[in-house]
Amino acid sequence: QAAVSWYRDVLGFRINYAQADLGVMDRDAITILLIQRTQQHTGIGSFEVYVEDADALYAEFTAKGAKVGAAPVSQPWGLRTFQLFDLESNRITFAQRFE
Repeated sequence: QAAVSWYRDVLGFRINYAQADLGVMDRDAITILLIQRTQQHTGIGSFEVYVEDADALYAEFTAKGAKVGAAPVSQPWGLRTFQLFDLESNRITFAQRFE
């Protein structure tokens, strides 16, 4: 439940569905499923999200106190990226395509 609140309050996701052990969250065209850690689900995860404006999201998440790494960097493979870590230390990479 803490993760559902954090994804809503800090990352701006909308709660699609929530119960005691999971949450389905939406933001723009992104839907994520948060699952409570159990014997079946034990690991720390990571995922990458393609976004329209990495710099704007970085500023938004920083202002809300998210544990954000370095500012967005334009990578030689054509993505502008930055990372943050949620309450459980899951790594989320935000990537914007550029030409």
